[in-house]
Amino acid sequence: MTPKPRRTTLLLILVFAAAFAGLYVTHASLLGLPYYWDEAGYFIPAARDIYADGSFIPHSTLSNAHPPLVMTWLALAWKLFGFRIEVARTAMLAVSALALAGVYALGCRVANRRVGVATVVCTALYPVFFAQSSLAHLDMMVAALTTWALVFYLPPRRDATALQGDATPLRPDTTPLQADAMPLRRDTMPLRADTMPLRRVATPLRDDATPMQADAMALRDDATALRGDVMPLQRDVMALQGAATALRDGAKGSRGPEKAHVRRVFCVLLLALAALAKETAVLVPVVLCGWELVCRLLRKREKLAALVCIERRPAWWSFTLLLAGVPLALWFAYHRARTGYMLGNPEYFRYNVESTLSLARILDTVWRRLGHVTVHMNLWALTLAGLAAMLLKPRRDGDGERPRISVPVQLLFLVLILAHVVALSVVGGAVLARYMLPVLPLVVLVWVSTLWRRVPAWPLAVALVCAAFVYRAEVNPAYSFPWEENLAYRDFVLLHQDAARFLADRYPDARVLTSWPATDELRNPYYGYTPRALNVVPVENFLPAELERAAARKSEYDVALLYSTHGGPELDEAARLLNGRVVLIEERRGQWVAVLDFSAGG
Repeated sequence: MTPKPRRTTLLLILVFAAAFAGLYVTHASLLGLPYYWDEAGYFIPAARDIYADGSFIPHSTLSNAHPPLVMTWLALAWKLFGFRIEVARTAMLAVSALALAGVYALGCRVANRRVGVATVVCTALYPVFFAQSSLAHLDMMVAALTTWALVFYLPPRRDATALQGDATPLRPDTTPLQADAMPLRRDTMPLRADTMPLRRVATPLRDDATPMQADAMALRDDATALRGDVMPLQRDVMALQGAATALRDGAKGSRGPEKAHVRRVFCVLLLALAALAKETAVLVPVVLCGWELVCRLLRKREKLAALVCIERRPAWWSFTLLLAGVPLALWFAYHRARTGYMLGNPEYFRYNVESTLSLARILDTVWRRLGHVTVHMNLWALTLAGLAAMLLKPRRDGDGERPRISVPVQLLFLVLILAHVVALSVVGGAVLARYMLPVLPLVVLVWVSTLWRRVPAWPLAVALVCAAFVYRAEVNPAYSFPWEENLAYRDFVLLHQDAARFLADRYPDARVLTSWPATDELRNPYYGYTPRALNVVPVENFLPAELERAAARKSEYDVALLYSTHGGPELDEAARLLNGRVVLIEERRGQWVAVLDFSAGG
């Protein structure tokens, strides 16, 4: 028979393979799409520099100090399978499959396999996760490594239950020890009884003359000696009781094959790798360390500690989590030595840190971040289903209720989610939903577990939630959103690809007025938009004031590539401001792209 740890490993490999196959099939039409927005703006050029000459500090774009793990992964994939867009996207699908395997393992860890499978399906189909699965961004790698780190961080479910005081499996182990203690207690009673005659003899002796006092003292000494004989027996009883308590608390680690120190080593290593994928991932070990220290402060308040503590360890054990930040610190030191600045180039630092430190902006971003983990992209369907399920009584299997995810684990998940909401509202110029990917599986897992525990037809409820996710992946919401958060990014890319090829065929030598990211799309053929590099005249944006300034220097360009942007003008207004002739226009689901010609009769 295959040992259980080996069976578990084989199962997780099968889950990874199934997740990768599912992602590959559902993303088959997306794998050849040119690079989109931030991919083209930073991550792909940085990965290409590693691939081409082993330079971990980008030189084909300004360095923003992001750690190099994801770019190194892409460079390795290119080295093994060729420098192609499909290779980069497939490599990111492998990372997404690793994240889903981690979601399954975490679901089994804190709940059960059925909850794990349902959570994987919901997570994979959620529009933000689905869209990001093949994009060369940092957050999916962080989500994968963080999820697996939590798998190793959390004790097996039976040990966690024992630590909360629900120590039913361990109580039979303590019964023999308690039974052994009872005879020892009974043995002390005759010894105590033997002292009573001595006390009665000593009492009349105290009334006699002085010569008898010495004898009384001797008798007292004999009584003291007898009490001394009792003390070792009492200490033995206390020791046995202490051993029973240790078993109940799981402190000896006698249950299951896992060792706490081995789990901690793997957890710290995975968190260190996550920090090398993106610097904000260091938030997780800091939160975990703080949570353990709070648990230690509450150790004398047993009821409150039972609601908070997952494992009780000494303080030095908690501080080992901070070792996960050491590789990131070394990277920043290396980056400073090579570039002169630690946290990215000055413009990047201004946009992502200095410009965000406004109370009004922080409060607005917190509100939007809360939306990312509750309602965004039809996540409201899962949230409402979970809240409605809370009105139902837990279902029963056999003689007992279906168990919830333990309260300390749920509270820890909540703290991790809120920490990301707050921290990523203070720093980070763009308010993108993908930044919440490291904690998104925790949200989905808690709600799916609630549906399993309380809803009779819970698979149907999960299926309806998944249908809402699939619908929103294809159909845009009524509100404005970054196009990378569902398949709207595909429309953006296809429109720009058509326009770039039109320019390459009809205006190969023309000077093209446009703004970023189209400027990079036209300059770099390996991005996948155009077969040859075109001559670009950049403008800051397509806002009316910028277009009016561009119209005043019309001699500097021959054509213009315009496209829909958030907050920018519509095509008619843009064409009027530039006074050009529209020679190409395409639209896809609310987005448009156009080429204006100024060479004749514009």
